[in-house]
Amino acid sequence: MADNILEKIIKKKVVYIEQLKKTVDLSNLKDLISMNNFYLDFKEKISTNINENKISIIAEIKKASPSAGIIINDYNPVEIANIYYKNNSTCLSVLTEEDFFLGKIDHIRQIKEKIKLPILCKDFFIDKFQIPLAKSYGADAILIILAAVSEKIAHEIYTLAEELNLNTNQSGFLAGAEGLGAFIGALIIATRQFTTPGRRLLFGSIIFEIFLIAFSHAPELIFAIPLLVLSGIGHSGFSASQSALMIAYSDPTMRSRTMGVLAVCIGTQPFGILLLGVIAEFYGAPIAVAISASLGTALLIWAGYKWPAIRRGSFYEPPNDLSHQKQDNNRNNDQ
Repeated sequence: MADNILEKIIKKKVVYIEQLKKTVDLSNLKDLISMNNFYLDFKEKISTNINENKISIIAEIKKASPSAGIIINDYNPVEIANIYYKNNSTCLSVLTEEDFFLGKIDHIRQIKEKIKLPILCKDFFIDKFQIPLAKSYGADAILIILAAVSEKIAHEIYTLAEELNLNTNQSGFLAGAEGLGAFIGALIIATRQFTTPGRRLLFGSIIFEIFLIAFSHAPELIFAIPLLVLSGIGHSGFSASQSALMIAYSDPTMRSRTMGVLAVCIGTQPFGILLLGVIAEFYGAPIAVAISASLGTALLIWAGYKWPAIRRGSFYEPPNDLSHQKQDNNRNNDQ
C-alpha cells in the first residue's frame, strides 16, 4: 500500500515539475537566492546542541497525509511555527507537497518572515530543479527520500544542495573580489606615471563596464570572481581620475561650481539604483546589471567621440592673462 502511494506521489510530482520548468526561469531562482538574507544554518543549529549536550527537536508542520487525511482543518503554518518557537524547538520541518499533504512551498517563506528558526523543506525531491526552487523560498535544508529516487539522482540532488548551501555566503566573496581589483588598480596608478589622465578616466571606465557585462553572464562563482577583480581595476581608474580631473582642468573661476555639479550627479545615484531594482524585479538581476553596464559603455564611447579632449587628456587652457602671469613668474624665478 505504501509503495502504491509513493508511486502515485512520484508520478504527480514528475508532471508538476515539468510544468513548473516551463513557467519558472532557473536564473530568476538564483537571483532570489542571492538577494535573500534570511538563511539559517540548519546543521550548525543541531551541532551546537550536541556540543552543549542539549536535545534537538525538529518540529513538523503539515496539514494532512495520505494515511491520516486532514489533520488540522484550520491550518495556519505561521501560528503553528510560532507555538513551536515559543516552546524551544530547534528547527522546523515543513511539508510542502501539494496534492497528498496539502502543503505549499510558499509556507516556508511565510514562516521565515516571522520566525527565526532553520527550516527543512519536506517534500519528494526527484529533480535538481527543486533544489534552487526550495532555496529561493527560504529553505535551509531538504529531505531526500531514497526510496523515491535512484542512487545517481540522489547523489546529484545532494551535491547541488551542498553547493547551494555554500552559495548563501557568496556575496562576501563577490564584494571582496571587486575590492581586491580596486586595490590592485590603485597600486598600478600610484606606481606608474600617467600623462593622460583623461584616457585613464575613459579607458578605466570602459574596462569596468565591459567586465561588469561579462560578470552578469557568469554561470558560476569561479568565473564571477576574476571578472569582478578586473572590473574593480577599471573602476579604480575612474574613481581616482574624476575628482582630480575636475580640479586640474576646470577653469579656476568655475571650479567650485564644477565640483558642485559633480556632487549633484553623485547624489542622483539612489535613483539609478531604484531603476535598476525595478528592472531586476521584472527581468532578473543579471539582465539589469547587463543593461546598466551596456548603457554606461555606450555613453562613455559617445563622450570620448563627442569630446576629443578626453582622449588627449587636455581639457582646459588657462586664460591669456593667467598664462602671461605664469610666464612673468617664471622669468622672476630665473632672475
